[in-house]
Amino acid sequence: MVEVTAPLSMQQIDMLGQISLVPETARYFDGFVALELSGDIDHQALVAALDRLVARHGALRTTIVHGTDGLAQRVHSGPPNGPHRVSERAGCAAADVAADLRAGALTQNDVIAGAPLARAHVVRLGGTTLLVLQVHHLVTDGWSDGVLLRDLAELYSARVEGREPRLPELTLTYADLAREQHAAWPVLRELVVPYWERRLVGLPAALWWPPSGDAVAHEHDCGFVTGEVEVWRADVLAAEARRLRTSPLALLVTLTARSVARVVEGRPDLLVGSNTANRERRDRRDVVGYLTNTRLARVPCDPALPVDEAVLGVREQWLDGDEMREAYADQVLAAVGRPPVVKVDSTDLPLGLGSARFALPGIAVRAVALPRSGDPVRHWRDLNVTWSRTQDALTVEIRHRRAAVDKVAAERVMSLMVEAVREYTGGAA
Repeated sequence: MVEVTAPLSMQQIDMLGQISLVPETARYFDGFVALELSGDIDHQALVAALDRLVARHGALRTTIVHGTDGLAQRVHSGPPNGPHRVSERAGCAAADVAADLRAGALTQNDVIAGAPLARAHVVRLGGTTLLVLQVHHLVTDGWSDGVLLRDLAELYSARVEGREPRLPELTLTYADLAREQHAAWPVLRELVVPYWERRLVGLPAALWWPPSGDAVAHEHDCGFVTGEVEVWRADVLAAEARRLRTSPLALLVTLTARSVARVVEGRPDLLVGSNTANRERRDRRDVVGYLTNTRLARVPCDPALPVDEAVLGVREQWLDGDEMREAYADQVLAAVGRPPVVKVDSTDLPLGLGSARFALPGIAVRAVALPRSGDPVRHWRDLNVTWSRTQDALTVEIRHRRAAVDKVAAERVMSLMVEAVREYTGGAA
């Protein structure tokens, strides 16, 4: 392994900008997974598997450095923290040790000063062992988390079984992808920017919410509102999406945007962004890094327009976007004047860390739950909406910046979203 320095990816530039705006989010973005292992654990095999995991994925050896043109990413030739070791905390509870480690989440100063963005800990507790993975969002995303768990499980299994690991060959690194982004942008800009300038004609430069009545201590204080509808409605949405030859998310994006528009002054069309894994290229699927991009769509919110027609408009823009998906959305938004964006996403059931997705031979795996920090939550975006299907309900969470969108307005949006989904899917509440 050779040490290399590469430009920041567009995703990293965006996230560092968010951290600069709201420094507290550096700790929020510092990912944390704590697993309590019990059974016949080969501790030396486990630390060896962690060493090989770090050797396989350059993102896990990355720090942020100051280069001649500003910040850059440096991929070190070895683990910045040195080889992994087993530590001892005999008699301590897994949750207590995990909480101690979680308290060391990276701050903005740590990140900018070049602290290792990925850390792992193996701690003997006595009868069980705690495995903690701390990987900052600057070098990972939801897809990557699954890759890391898969690879770690295979590396450990191969070690204890005395064989070579069966993992796909990597032909690309995250640093390679960052270089590709910078090289491709000048050409992409000529295609993407005119398209969105045409699409966004007439869109308001700002969303005018009802004046906030919330008393806030900080302009980025965040509030949460949650709601749910009956789980069977998710199946109806899926069936309707198939009829329209689109995805359930396109339906939820449309219903959500039209609900938000009823609360915003003027009932304008809305620009909605939804996360996408950005893994369409096969050579990206096993790479660890922050690759997530955002699909944009202008959602028509005129109540006279049938919902299905609005959904088809979203589908058309997403299909157009497939030709331009190499352009990072934040770059595009900056180039067209940063119009306001409402984020609407959908997630599946949370990753079952104790399930077959992370299975070690002869070992029981239990996720260690930590209580939510008492620190105030900060947020830079006025409104984020996340839909999730659980076993019992189709749930929705609104995260709102209270200085812009107060609790009354957020609860009004929630009520309208639930009403819209029920009306579209039919049947009794």
